[in-house]
Amino acid sequence: RLVSDWSSDVCSSDLDHLELVTHTENMRRGAMTKLNVEQVREIKLLLKQGVSHRSIAPRFGVEKTAVTSISIGRTWKDIDG
Repeated sequence: RLVSDWSSDVCSSDLDHLELVTHTENMRRGAMTKLNVEQVREIKLLLKQGVSHRSIAPRFGVEKTAVTSISIGRTWKDIDG
């Protein structure tokens, strides 16, 4: 488990805004995360319907490799679709 600081005040020394999270939870909260859980569920549904990775990617503003990673379970494997 990691300690996550969810406050936007970087100078704060208040411990009330700290919490224990997993590495996965911490990464999904980061500024670089482009997808949320609901979008991943929608992507997984589209994949089950046979929609190509290449056509899904631009709908969500991600690269085809991101859709492929979701498809093969490299990322977001804990989210049902």
